[in-house]
Amino acid sequence: MINKGKIIFINGYWQNTVLGRIVIGSSAPNKGYWNNGNFDGYAKAAMNFFGLNENIQEACVCLDASSLIVLDDTGAARAQRGADDFTTYQWAGTLYRKVSDQFGYGLPETSGLRNKVLSSQIHERNLNSLTKDMNKENHAFYLVGHSEGCAYAAGLGRLLKEQGWQVNFIVYLSSYDSGSFSNPQGIKAYQLGYAGKTFGDWATNNNPVHSGVEKVAIVYKDFGSQWNNFSRMHGSTKGEEVWIHLSDLRTLTIRTGRTYGTKWASQVAHSTPNHTVFAMYNGISLDPEEYINEENSKINQYNYKTMHKYKNY
Repeated sequence: MINKGKIIFINGYWQNTVLGRIVIGSSAPNKGYWNNGNFDGYAKAAMNFFGLNENIQEACVCLDASSLIVLDDTGAARAQRGADDFTTYQWAGTLYRKVSDQFGYGLPETSGLRNKVLSSQIHERNLNSLTKDMNKENHAFYLVGHSEGCAYAAGLGRLLKEQGWQVNFIVYLSSYDSGSFSNPQGIKAYQLGYAGKTFGDWATNNNPVHSGVEKVAIVYKDFGSQWNNFSRMHGSTKGEEVWIHLSDLRTLTIRTGRTYGTKWASQVAHSTPNHTVFAMYNGISLDPEEYINEENSKINQYNYKTMHKYKNY
């Protein structure tokens, strides 16, 4: 039974090879893609963020939006595919029946109309698998995309909304080829990625979605070594911790000013109760190291032993 809604998790590129396991950080699709295989932990954290209390088996759906070799697809094409895979062509079935009744025989296998009918039947099954046990008056969808899955999420969200379903939220994580698609109008969306002192996201450069996203942010991370900081920036947003950072993004406040003609911006500490350190927010560059040093100096000055102390990067 669905109480409030379903979450659709849409994975990006994966490869069951050494490259997939060590560099890309994705060696399996669907549930195996998320949180190093601990999908239930990831799903629970997502439900907490969205304010849902659902049975994971019933309310969490996984879709695979991976390309074949990355370069064979674009963000715009994936966004369209996210809609096309669930588009039904009722007109095709109606026309097909009229032709069959009129002439008394079926259409050839090469007929475009016949193929449209068959595609519509497949897409209808796909759509029914998403909307099972839901109704448009009482339930809503929440979409989570990672990497290549972000564009697919945008297309699917647009289609569901066009068909009259409520789509309350889309989360774009380490979005790939972001400039080639937009968030659907009327749907709340956040975009989040990771970057460190030396390396950003090697796969995406943390480029923002073209338009329509309410909050776009980069979290400052340190994974302990140069290699980890290079290899893990892209894939680690598939980990459960990302939902803590998204919660802080929801409440993040930025203060701005001008000193001797130079503009500055900084993160307000108390606006991020989980102590996430941000490097960028809605196009505004922040200085995470300066923020960390300032907060730690306050703790040292007043001997606040119980307060959170930031790691020196």
